[in-house]
Amino acid sequence: MAVKKSAVSFPWAVLGIIGAAAMLFLLYHQLGLLQAARQERAAEGQTLERTRQHLRQLENTRDHAALLQLQLQALEQAIPTGAGEDELIEYMQRIADNTGSGFIQLTFGERSSKEGYTEMPFTVSFQGRYQGLVDLLGELQYGGRIITIDQLKIGKGQDELPNLRADITCKTYYRNK
Repeated sequence: MAVKKSAVSFPWAVLGIIGAAAMLFLLYHQLGLLQAARQERAAEGQTLERTRQHLRQLENTRDHAALLQLQLQALEQAIPTGAGEDELIEYMQRIADNTGSGFIQLTFGERSSKEGYTEMPFTVSFQGRYQGLVDLLGELQYGGRIITIDQLKIGKGQDELPNLRADITCKTYYRNK
């Protein structure tokens, strides 16, 4: 009888071991799937955070659209679409009048075309007192049109000191059409 019990319990023991092995395999497989799901969730979380950050940038740009439009208009005026020699002469005359300097002359140099814009060199001469010439240089530097000052020569003016004469070699720019 003892042999029969042992013979009957052996298949159950084998089935138990097979069942335990199957459970361990399924548990291992489920843990692998869980780890893959966690990695996918982390990747989606990073993608979601990048998308939220991009959305914040777009909202910020939308909120500042009017300001950006004004800045674009100012830049378009700073680099006009044409040479505008007449406007430049009027601009120099206005600067001279605003700073108390005398506008003497403006001569244009040879232009050089670059990619998308053209450099227009010119030399302008002013006469006035020291502070007026300093104010004039500030107006040139921070005025409405982009002007690069290449050279500045200062000498005595026609009426002697305290009047000075300034010969300023500059470049301005305009966009190619």
